[in-house]
Amino acid sequence: MTLMLASVTGPEEAEVAVLQGADIVDLKDVGVGFGTVATEVVRATVAAVARRRPVSAVVGETTAPERIGGIAADLTQAGANYVKVGLSLSASCLPITGPTIRS
Repeated sequence: MTLMLASVTGPEEAEVAVLQGADIVDLKDVGVGFGTVATEVVRATVAAVARRRPVSAVVGETTAPERIGGIAADLTQAGANYVKVGLSLSASCLPITGPTIRS
């Protein structure tokens, strides 16, 4: 099965993506590369999508691996169904620890 993931920056683009047949709405903060999406943007987008599609959000690349779990928890509490993490190949980013998150 093939699904379409549409990357969007907020609720307005998410609405267009849903209307055009996206299977997953993928939030990114393209203004900062692979940056963390603000929880307010996640909440607004989840409200706009209104459970018509799952919503994913990106934690982003971070040099502080101990923050990944907390940021991911914030994004899921804001309504994201999936959370993506950008990892550096730097050995200083390992191991990643944090809470196991299930939504």
